[in-house]
This record gives sequence, structure tokens and C-alpha cells, in this order.
Amino acid sequence: MADYCNDVIDEFLEDMGNLTDNFDDLSTGSDNELRAENRRAKKRRLIPFYRTRKDILSYFSADKLMATFRFDRPSIELITGFIAQKLMQN
Repeated sequence: MADYCNDVIDEFLEDMGNLTDNFDDLSTGSDNELRAENRRAKKRRLIPFYRTRKDILSYFSADKLMATFRFDRPSIELITGFIAQKLMQN
């Protein structure tokens, strides 16, 4: 499971690097369109990563969760619920 997570994160970071690469302005219009389509395809690939990131708490045991974040799972879920609600209001 950890190898899968590392692979997903590595792929995500590679995609982010590709999305933020600066391209020279001397390329033709068709090259720009091709690059834009490649960036859109890479962005679409990022969506599954963002959908699964909410399950990050499942990777920690209760003791490790408490040691890392100083909160237990129900507390973290409560806090993130409050924050999400507040963000939705703004």
C-alpha cells in the first residue's frame, strides 16, 4: 500500500512539475495547442489523486495519528468539517 501511495505522489509531483514548466514563446501556434492539450490531459489525471487524499488518515495507526497530528481521528474529522463549512460560507 505504501509503494502505491508513493507512486501516486511521485506521479502527482511529476505532473505538477510538467504543468509549471515554462515554455519558450518562439513555438508555433500548433505547438502551443498541443502543449495546452497535454496540460489539460495531465490536469484531468490529477483529479483521482485529489479525490483520494481525504483518506490519508487511514494510513496512520491511532498512536501514529496522535503522535503526528496531536489529535485523534474523530477530532481531526470534526475540525476539518468545521473548516470545510466555513470555507463554503465564504
